[in-house]
Amino acid sequence: SYFIKKDEKYFYLYFSKIPLEFKEVKSVEMIEQLEKISFENGNPIQTSHQAQKPDWLQHLIAFDHDNLAKIIKEIEQNYAVKITANFELPMDQFTGKIPSNDLDTALQSIATIYALNVVKVDSKNIIFTKK
Repeated sequence: SYFIKKDEKYFYLYFSKIPLEFKEVKSVEMIEQLEKISFENGNPIQTSHQAQKPDWLQHLIAFDHDNLAKIIKEIEQNYAVKITANFELPMDQFTGKIPSNDLDTALQSIATIYALNVVKVDSKNIIFTKK
């Protein structure tokens, strides 16, 4: 998959695989490899490394001062599950990251932070209960 961003001077092609020919490309940022390559007349002229992979490439969901209702919604959307709670959700805010590719670890992380138990009814239905 890829997307293109254009500014006044260049356009940037973002992608995770590199099976492309570069003829008119001025600059390409290869997110997977964390490199930026600039081209002139179809030839690479500069390579530089960037600091850190984006969260989604690290298989993480990031939260910034979000409450448990928002976290549950994100988990439900990411993993295609339904989460219910048998108590009023606290408004305590959470800032941090949970895995986007490991449901059990994501659930256990949130359960530990909010002092909850996780009950998996089946593969698509989960209940949070208070400890």
